Amino acid sequence: MASASGLAAFVGKVGKRRDIWKAVQISVTKMTFNDYLKMYFNKPETYWAADPDKKVKEGDIVLIRELEEPQSDVVQHYVHDIVFESGNIIDPITGRKCRGTKFVDERFRNFPKFELKNTFAEEEISPIPPYVKK
Repeated sequence: MASASGLAAFVGKVGKRRDIWKAVQISVTKMTFNDYLKMYFNKPETYWAADPDKKVKEGDIVLIRELEEPQSDVVQHYVHDIVFESGNIIDPITGRKCRGTKFVDERFRNFPKFELKNTFAEEEISPIPPYVKK
């Protein structure tokens, strides 16, 4: 499975984690050529990649590379780098955070926290309302 230039590398999405193996499951989409139709089609494949530091979480897009010496029959790759972090979307051109097609202004995300005071609990409430005549 090694390429001519060295060890194979794939980009995929992190699925589930297996803490016993210290590995994560990576879904990689490969393009396969159909000779009859002369077209490429998506072929999903899954790999288990070693992640002993637990630096990736579910949903991250990562770059995985082949291990020189496989850990086991199942875990034959390792997480080389995080390409895109899940939930932390940054525009690669401007470097600003965005949500969909809109930029998120960081000044408005971090409001100072304040507490609401319950003014009704501090006042004494009489059992008879003032508008009721005695």
